[in-house]
Amino acid sequence: MVQKEDVLSGQTSLFPNEPKLDKPRKSPQGTRRQYLLVINPSREVSSDVRKMKEDVKRELGRPFRSYTSKPHITLWLIKMSDAYEHKLLEVLENECRSIAPFKINLNGFGSFTLGPNVIFVQPDSTEKIISVPQRLFKELRKVVSIPNTSKPFLTNHPHMTVASGLSLTEFNSLWSTFQGRSYSGSFMAKSVVLLEKKQPPFRWIGEFYFGQ
Repeated sequence: MVQKEDVLSGQTSLFPNEPKLDKPRKSPQGTRRQYLLVINPSREVSSDVRKMKEDVKRELGRPFRSYTSKPHITLWLIKMSDAYEHKLLEVLENECRSIAPFKINLNGFGSFTLGPNVIFVQPDSTEKIISVPQRLFKELRKVVSIPNTSKPFLTNHPHMTVASGLSLTEFNSLWSTFQGRSYSGSFMAKSVVLLEKKQPPFRWIGEFYFGQ
């Protein structure tokens, strides 16, 4: 695991069905926190997506909710006590070693219109991406009790957000442009990054490399 300071800020909802941001709650068993697991793209892909965000900002004439958010693919958002954070780190450390790095191909754009209106870059194939959080969460539940009532979010539609929090008028105008716009890119997924989701800046916890 590599630990360093970084942020994933400016965005409080990544998906229409993502649980809302909760305030940490203290208890004798620790404080309940929200743990966000993501895959970060290569510098080249990240630069491409940042340029898209700039295009959107110019089109809207203002910043938007996901404007400052670092490009990423969300894998999960789970709630659990920080008393068991060490167990979470152990699971990620051990399990990521047995996952081989894999290539993610990006092809074109997609959108969500339920809840926040979102435009995103979409991966060509999502099966491998989806399998990663499922595998890690399965192992985590063997050592930490995470009830379904806590509404753990595991992605079933991986994507890389370009713009979110748009009005319907803004979305329709932007989508007419992005829908006909082409984009292709790729990068090797070599690790996952764990953060605590809280009021920005998010807390960087660690990076866990595949196949090491």
